[in-house]
Amino acid sequence: MRLLKFGEEAIVDLDSFTLAVPERANLRREVYRADRAGLTATVTPWAAAEPLLRADLEPVSRAWLQPRTGREMGFSLGRFQETVDPGAWLVVVRGPGGNVHAFSSWLRLGSDGIALDLLRRHPEAGPGAVDLCCVEALFEARRRGLKVASLGAVPCRDGADDAPDGRIAHAVRRLLYSRGLAGYRYESLARFKNKFAPRWESRDIALGGGLSAVRVLAALVAVHMGRRKA
Repeated sequence: MRLLKFGEEAIVDLDSFTLAVPERANLRREVYRADRAGLTATVTPWAAAEPLLRADLEPVSRAWLQPRTGREMGFSLGRFQETVDPGAWLVVVRGPGGNVHAFSSWLRLGSDGIALDLLRRHPEAGPGAVDLCCVEALFEARRRGLKVASLGAVPCRDGADDAPDGRIAHAVRRLLYSRGLAGYRYESLARFKNKFAPRWESRDIALGGGLSAVRVLAALVAVHMGRRKA
């Protein structure tokens, strides 16, 4: 049995979450820009979303996916067409005219947390729409007494440089991290999540030896690239 590093997960401690700290200056600026543009965010249970609202969201999701080969990544995040946990939250950011600029869904994480499951932004969204979408979810979670929020994993991130899987795996991971896959840029994703000043936790995969390890890795790539269901 050996460990292969998949990436790192961004974790935010909600008790201490505030925009009024230097390390979140960029995030604070984006939220202010969204406010000046007249964007507003609402939080509602996904199960309570009306069919009309879901119809508003699907075009945003399609537009977001178009430059990414139309495929939705899997394994470490959700997909729009999947059945959503009935306890999920939906955060929708709208402009002054009521049109959807961005939306996100969040799942409960244990007894005291939430985890980002889905995040979409319209190509013509106003400034700070995605930032506001996530910030509103974190503040809502804190108001409800939750303690932790996961912004999800960034594949191939190795900020601590502590992976247990050797130089070759590290080199491949570094290459994929900088170049991305199928229109998804992992390095850009990490920069976005860094605006929240999270703590990064390593996420590893346990593999057997021989061909079984190759099959597992091939299956993970297929799921992650949206070519197979998890």
